[in-house]
Amino acid sequence: ERKVPDLTCICECDNRIWGAEGTTIWASALGDPKNFYVYDGLATDSYAAAVGTEGEFTACIAYSSTVLFWKEDCVHKILGSYPAQYEIYTYKVPGVQKGAEKSLCIINETLFYKGRAGVYAYTGGTPELLTECFGTRRFTDGVAGTDGERYYISMQTETGAWELYVLDTARGIWLREDNTHATDW
Repeated sequence: ERKVPDLTCICECDNRIWGAEGTTIWASALGDPKNFYVYDGLATDSYAAAVGTEGEFTACIAYSSTVLFWKEDCVHKILGSYPAQYEIYTYKVPGVQKGAEKSLCIINETLFYKGRAGVYAYTGGTPELLTECFGTRRFTDGVAGTDGERYYISMQTETGAWELYVLDTARGIWLREDNTHATDW
């Protein structure tokens, strides 16, 4: 029997499944996505580490050569190539809003995502808020996709309606498309 933790968010990076359950970050054994409990002291072992930050994990994604685990007000960045070498760095930055786990998209080495204050661009340092032009409007529940150049995000408004916005990343221009309620991309 192989037990798999009840992961609330998952991604794949370097032939491992990564995920979070409660306050623990998990990685499967190398090349074995259903094996999270192998601890033989080898580079192919599974990995688990508890973190002490408050709040729930809201998303995770493989980004460049790292894995990022997001909460609403921080990111845990995992560096390294195998379990004995993994290191977790925690940064207090605007994180991924709860309910917007499907808003993460990477375009030309920039990670775009929906946070509590709006849409952010992350390139490895401090995320940059891109939606100041929306004024005081606040949105929830973002679902996004990309065509490789543009970032499409469907978000719920304060009134409960859905709106689709498009960011032309080359020009930095936002356009409101229509009232599409995307559930996935």
